[in-house]
Amino acid sequence: MIVEFNLLLVILATVPLLFGAVQPFVFSFYVAAVFLVFLSLLWRKRIGSRELGKGAVWVLYCFLGWSLFLIVPLPENMLEFLSPFRSGLLGKTRELLGASAGWKSLAYLNTLSLSRWSLWLAAVLLGVMVKRASLDRRFLMRLVVVLLVLGSLEALYGLVQAMVPTTGVFGHTLYYLGDARGTYINRNHFAGMIEMTWPLVLAYLLSLSPWEETRKLKVKHLINSDRFNRQLLIAIFLVVMLLALVFSRSRAGITGGILGFIAFLGAMAFSGAGMRKGFWLGTGAAVVLLLIYGAQMGFDSVIERFMQIDEETGRLNLWRDAWLIIQQHPFGVGPGNYEIVEPVFQVNAQTTRLSIHTCPQRLPAAFG
Repeated sequence: MIVEFNLLLVILATVPLLFGAVQPFVFSFYVAAVFLVFLSLLWRKRIGSRELGKGAVWVLYCFLGWSLFLIVPLPENMLEFLSPFRSGLLGKTRELLGASAGWKSLAYLNTLSLSRWSLWLAAVLLGVMVKRASLDRRFLMRLVVVLLVLGSLEALYGLVQAMVPTTGVFGHTLYYLGDARGTYINRNHFAGMIEMTWPLVLAYLLSLSPWEETRKLKVKHLINSDRFNRQLLIAIFLVVMLLALVFSRSRAGITGGILGFIAFLGAMAFSGAGMRKGFWLGTGAAVVLLLIYGAQMGFDSVIERFMQIDEETGRLNLWRDAWLIIQQHPFGVGPGNYEIVEPVFQVNAQTTRLSIHTCPQRLPAAFG
């Protein structure tokens, strides 16, 4: 499994590099790579039904199953029952063209839906394979190192973008100037990557401490440890990641980071590991560094972002549009079809959206 595990590391390390692999010609390559690695593991019987059907993964399977149902062609009477609006549009189109009735899906554009569905399936399979591979401690350590290096480089690039607003993403300067976003176009995607990475880095940092001997994390054990220099370097990278998360100005990302830290504390308390002076001193030092460097860069823009009501972005109009779509399509418009249908139901016809924000209103509109 060494080859497959190394391929998983390559996939995880390179996915964010080209704008977060959001372009179809990029993510298609990664989808194919994930499928090939999965088929190889399945053929060699290195992954089985136990890994594929354990725990909450069935929720994802139900989601994928419903998404696939939205793409499947249905008879006209069934389509009329499930989506009267789409059935009516198809009926008027047939009258204009003089075409005969045929089976149609709930989704408006099947090719787009199938492409999006394949991407989600690949994401689920990737998660299953990484979980299986993480049972091998060597893979887990390599994964942590890869994510540590990747997160640190992304964070440093993001801080440069925050300090020099004209800095784009590989020359792309259309969106989110002045916000930390690394190699992602969307600052929220960048913030999501950071807030998923830093808890793992923090856990790795704590794992380097002599828990076995003391069961409690104390300052003298940290300083006297032969791993102290490595811990200090990782701690600095961790502060850089958190600083980049703050200056991404992503409200959901910052809020998620705070909630993630609270959840981390809860998990540590529940596990019985305990938190002593060394941990809290380290946390205090990290907060002080965040405040010092953040004050140098200026927290004004971050505070202003949280105080913003989003009048200029029309977020309320997006929710109104989504509600109109849901009313006419109670069972959804299909994966990836929200961007196609939304302009038809636009409340403010004078608004032109170059990029639809990844808000939660898209889920009920797309899937019912």
